Amino acid sequence: MTYLAILQKAPIRAAAVASGVTNLTQAVEECPETRRVLAETIHGFEGHETESLRERSVAQWGQEINVPALWTHLAQKLRRLSKTYQLDDFCQ
Repeated sequence: MTYLAILQKAPIRAAAVASGVTNLTQAVEECPETRRVLAETIHGFEGHETESLRERSVAQWGQEINVPALWTHLAQKLRRLSKTYQLDDFCQ
């Protein structure tokens, strides 16, 4: 929801998301069960799957992020877009 709020220009001055899914299309491809869960939770998903996934996949529209952000999965794209971010790598 944080990603969608930023896209819809909510009055957010900074954002932090830990382990948020940034690409729902990829998530559905990797785990088909995800489609069922999304269909149950996203109003209008059936018949508008592509649009629903894109709208909620910040990896598709990262250029729209205009607030300082702490993301754990999106640092490379934000760097290319010269966006403010902080990278913490907890996997090492």
